[in-house]
Amino acid sequence: MLSKSQVAQVETEDACSMTQDLSSPDQNAERVKTLTAEVESLKAMLQAEKQRANECERRFVEARVSSEEGRKKLEETERIVHQLQESLNRMIYCMSNQVSELKTILSTASKSSSTTSGPFVRHEGFDSISSNSECSSADSDFTFPAPATSSANLSSLGPNSIQLIVQDVSGIEVSGSESEKEGAFDDFF
Repeated sequence: MLSKSQVAQVETEDACSMTQDLSSPDQNAERVKTLTAEVESLKAMLQAEKQRANECERRFVEARVSSEEGRKKLEETERIVHQLQESLNRMIYCMSNQVSELKTILSTASKSSSTTSGPFVRHEGFDSISSNSECSSADSDFTFPAPATSSANLSSLGPNSIQLIVQDVSGIEVSGSESEKEGAFDDFF
């Protein structure tokens, strides 16, 4: 059982709490306003974060697509560079072979000019080398006439006095249309 003092104390506490409850509606209204403002602020921050995250994700996707396109372009460029390098190497090899063969032909032509009176058309070794090579040209390779001197004239000359004369054809006008002239070396590229 409760004593009268204890009952009085409980009643006092209840009265105090009722007094506090009477003043609470104003405080509660303030708290509700504050909490509502905080919720609205948090909603705005959440919306801003979502937009920022979406923007970052969009930029990431764009960067990934751009990177993939760049990688594909780089691979294609590397492939083209490799093809061009191979083509250049073949062309240099062919030109080197042709220059070497030309030197052989010219030296053979100058050596055989004392015994040959007709034009020198081709060297036998030249046909076998360039017939199966991809660097041989289609119609005419190098053809040079041998000097038309008689052996009597050669006997009066010393061994080092024979000169090989090569005609410069760079100034000679070539017949054909302008487009044919421009496309003359297209097969090398």
